[in-house]
Amino acid sequence: VSLLEGKVATFRKRNKKWQAIVRHKDIGTTTRSFISKTNALRWVREQEERLETGVYGRLEPSRVTLGDLLKRYSQEITPAKRGAETEQRRLQRLIRDSLSLLTVDQLNSPVIAGFRDHRLQDGTRACQYDLVLIRHCLNIAINEWGLMLASNPVDRVKMPPSSPARQRRLEVGEFEKLKAVSGGTKNPHIWPIIVFAIETGMRRSEILGLTWDNTDLERRIAFLPITKNGSSREVPLSARALA
Repeated sequence: VSLLEGKVATFRKRNKKWQAIVRHKDIGTTTRSFISKTNALRWVREQEERLETGVYGRLEPSRVTLGDLLKRYSQEITPAKRGAETEQRRLQRLIRDSLSLLTVDQLNSPVIAGFRDHRLQDGTRACQYDLVLIRHCLNIAINEWGLMLASNPVDRVKMPPSSPARQRRLEVGEFEKLKAVSGGTKNPHIWPIIVFAIETGMRRSEILGLTWDNTDLERRIAFLPITKNGSSREVPLSARALA
């Protein structure tokens, strides 16, 4: 049954937006709103494809690809995360990888290990991020989406060891070199950001997300409510950081 025949999907215009409503025994009623009817039709076609491949309801490993699961993960899981924008970029890169063309039943340990070894050419951290992302996607599919898989193949593959934490200060002359390089940029804020980062040790995302509400000039403290590890912390501000 084609969703576009109106037997499963209906469309209506509401508050200057097009609303697509999909009804099916496997998924119940799902509604999404779009600015244009073209986007609404595209979404309905995606739902039709997911119904045909079994992405809804019970998922047969031989009928669904890793790419299918990663796309669903990017739509349903990633948007709720901190750092969603960065993860979306990682997901899109993974979806373009040949690994995503394989059906889930083809994802055995040697295949995952081969992907790991190839990905290590781009660095340990990049490889770790991808493996963790694939593993979590498969776990979600097994536990919540009905993927009929006895175990997660990523769990049977050895993860690359983490690189030791880097603790490094600028050497003599490097501060001046940074200043010279930043002077060639059109953005006048680059150099102040570099100085602030050196003085505080804050990450780029922390610096760009800092607000006046979380800055105490009298105490010379910057408060970071959420950091990369999930906890809050206070950062002392030196005279140069405040300048």
